[in-house]
Amino acid sequence: MSEGSPDYTNNVRLLALAPDGSLVTIAADAAGRLVAALYGAVSVEGPLDVAQVDSNRIMRGLDGATLRTIMVDAAGRIVSVMTGDYDGTPVILAVDAAGNITATMTAEYGGDVVTLQANAAHQLITVLQDASNLFGATYDFGLGELAVRLGSPSVFERRGSVIWFDDFRHGLGKWTPALSGAGSATALSNLDAKSGGFSALLTAGPVANRFASLAHYEAAFKMTDKVGVEVSFQTQNANAGYYTLVVEVLDGTNGYKFAIECETATDYINRWTDEGGWTTVGNKKIDSDTHSWTTLKLIVDLAAGEYLRLYVNGSEYSLLGLVGETWAQVSVPYVAVTFKVLSTGAASAAALLDNVIVTLNEPET
Repeated sequence: MSEGSPDYTNNVRLLALAPDGSLVTIAADAAGRLVAALYGAVSVEGPLDVAQVDSNRIMRGLDGATLRTIMVDAAGRIVSVMTGDYDGTPVILAVDAAGNITATMTAEYGGDVVTLQANAAHQLITVLQDASNLFGATYDFGLGELAVRLGSPSVFERRGSVIWFDDFRHGLGKWTPALSGAGSATALSNLDAKSGGFSALLTAGPVANRFASLAHYEAAFKMTDKVGVEVSFQTQNANAGYYTLVVEVLDGTNGYKFAIECETATDYINRWTDEGGWTTVGNKKIDSDTHSWTTLKLIVDLAAGEYLRLYVNGSEYSLLGLVGETWAQVSVPYVAVTFKVLSTGAASAAALLDNVIVTLNEPET
């Protein structure tokens, strides 16, 4: 056994060959890790190495025929300026405050160089492009457009994450009806449809305040999210009536009511207020009994108990900061989506309902 070593332990010295041909001992630190020092000469035979260490142990790099000192920061990390070649000219790569490389990405389009776009979350925006069509023209469409062309009912304002929808092709089993008075009814109909072959027909009887409604209750919600509810409806006669989309939220402690009403006699678009009544937010004709459809999309902020915005066909209304009705109610959390047809009393009011879509993760604006 070697002198000075623990019993049954070999004492070994590792040697390495230095550039001058002599043997030198390889050192280790207290943890047993090898300690190495880069070594080189400023003047060598043949081409210089890309990085060398002179006799003062200063690391250098080759810049053409000139050796330049490589810098380190206070933590011993190498400090460098990265460059790229642009048409034979070196250019410096930019970095942000965190040291991340910043770049403008480009691509070739039709023989031209174009800049790739990103959204606010720094995600690349891409557009799918097929080869030219029968007439030699090219056309672009994104994944959302592809989904619509494959038959998705989400063809209107398509932002948000769809968590539930119904186009009534499987009947009314997902809905809870409510009726008031003789002549009021709900039924599955094939008179017309926004998508598929069926829609729901709601008829309010020919007496003032008689109504027909369908409601869907959805429990799988994040009660702190921004929620969108979209419906499409088609009035079935020229009789005056009210067509209402209601979103009621119970979070376990309180209840919240948001609602939009389309009034055919005046063409008013009304909003349900925090005082439990209606106020006008716009004027839009929605009679659609000639096989056309009116589409509403309401976005609300469940966490704040506030409206955000409303879309009615081609119009957008900002409702930012407006609050809905609130009341105390201890209940199992859920969201109820209700579409209601209300008669003014002159005659029966009726509408077809289709393409009801519920979304989460709606944007703020």
